[in-house]
Amino acid sequence: MPEHHFHLRLLAGPDSDNTADNSSTELETEGTESNTPRPDNFPLSAAGPSAARTGAVRPGALARRHTIVAEGKPDIEGTSARVFHGETSRWNPEELLVAALAQCHFLSFVYLAGLAQIEIRDVEIDATGTLRVEDSGAGQMVRVELRPRVEVPISQRDVAQALHHDAHEACFIARSVNFEVAVIAQTISPT
Repeated sequence: MPEHHFHLRLLAGPDSDNTADNSSTELETEGTESNTPRPDNFPLSAAGPSAARTGAVRPGALARRHTIVAEGKPDIEGTSARVFHGETSRWNPEELLVAALAQCHFLSFVYLAGLAQIEIRDVEIDATGTLRVEDSGAGQMVRVELRPRVEVPISQRDVAQALHHDAHEACFIARSVNFEVAVIAQTISPT
């Protein structure tokens, strides 16, 4: 069975845009209509090109391009993975799944580090997902490997390193998938 790998990097630190979003959004939680967003619901839509817009007439003629839209957020330009005839310049579902796991680990880690008053100076997470495709064409993700590299003061290095386990246990996305998510963390301190 062939395996396909999807690799990405999450960056956070002094060189990334860490400006806080100070806009406030009120979300009603009681007495709302069913299509009104709630804090625990995540509405979005995905739209691909229609035959009317592209002039396509035969089955399968529509491109794999699509756009994921959520109110108040930048659109995500999507396609299928290259192995499934997609474009490398757009996000595919496998990459978005790997990105969700990397982002969730990052957010869980920085939350726990904040509680422990750890000074995070820099974070990078390399992430690779492995998709196994069966002869029938069906497939599934079988493993995602997260390799966080975190820079902290030397006096906080051991505590920060140990927090990666707790961050993995707290991550909603990692707790929701049925495949292995390995976290191989490296915590460094400047010399």
